[in-house]
Amino acid sequence: MKLSSNVEVSVEISHEGGVALLVDLARKGNDQQKTSAVGALANLAFNDSIGAEIARCKGVGALVVLMRTGTEQQKDFAVDALQNLAVSDEIGAEIAREGGIEPLIKLIRLGTDQQKEGAVGALANLSINDAVRSEILSKGGVAALLELLRMGTDELNEKIAGALGNFANSDEGRTEIAREGGIAPLVALLRAGSEQQKGYATDTIRNLAKSNDKIRAELVREGTVPLLKNLSRSGSERQKESAARALQQLNGGCCILM
Repeated sequence: MKLSSNVEVSVEISHEGGVALLVDLARKGNDQQKTSAVGALANLAFNDSIGAEIARCKGVGALVVLMRTGTEQQKDFAVDALQNLAVSDEIGAEIAREGGIEPLIKLIRLGTDQQKEGAVGALANLSINDAVRSEILSKGGVAALLELLRMGTDELNEKIAGALGNFANSDEGRTEIAREGGIAPLVALLRAGSEQQKGYATDTIRNLAKSNDKIRAELVREGTVPLLKNLSRSGSERQKESAARALQQLNGGCCILM
């Protein structure tokens, strides 16, 4: 596992046919072999070209199986690998086809802290793909993310806020976030979160403000306007831009901003 985290060694492993061997061990090896193999695959999956090779070697299905039924350590490694692989739209779609969405959502609800972090990162990456995002929504992914947002760590909440921004790119996602009570915890991050959390929360609120009058009215009731105005004046450059756009979206709806 340590060797595969070195870039040059990772490429050499790939050139020497090691990826196919690791996938085979992840499928058919004993528990110790599976653990070592999936740990190596998690490290190798950081490399885009090797990630594509893992997919070609049918590694996605093997990783999903271990995420669902493996030991705790195997689940740790498998979800990390899938998080890395999910940055590719094509591989993200394959993760969904192999049944990876439901076990990721289950880990967000019931996994260890490490598993939750990996699963949130995987859903954040997967939610960039429109079709996969719809499947995550249909399986309760937003509800699971919001449950965790209310009790997660600072690092987890940062990732969750970023993921929710992706879901808020669609009408379906915006509606689901509002339905599941997501506006209040996002406003709480906007009010008292870290700088990174505020940035992601602002982006998500900006996207939510593109929605219907009902959602815009709820955003205003929850106190977003003074918070956004403050960020538009004194936040980072990114926060200023996103907050200004959110205010424009809110002002274009049913609510007059004072």
